[in-house]
Amino acid sequence: MKLYKIRNKTTGLYSPGGSGVGWPSNWEHTGKTWKRIGDVRNHVTMMREYGMSKEDMNDWELIEITYDKTNEVVVPLHKENK
Repeated sequence: MKLYKIRNKTTGLYSPGGSGVGWPSNWEHTGKTWKRIGDVRNHVTMMREYGMSKEDMNDWELIEITYDKTNEVVVPLHKENK
């Protein structure tokens, strides 16, 4: 499975998605994860429609994360009582 994030190359922070107030100053350490590349494209298109220029996006990079469920590790949420 592939997952996608948008990272700011200068700050190392990730896009929170949406077009909320404070953009782009509200970038986060974790940010939004998209499941489909088409959804990322839609997000970028939406940002252009809200007035962001290509120059504003020069520091953006697409991060593609490949998730292989066969390497999944289950971590208990609570400590076991002994």
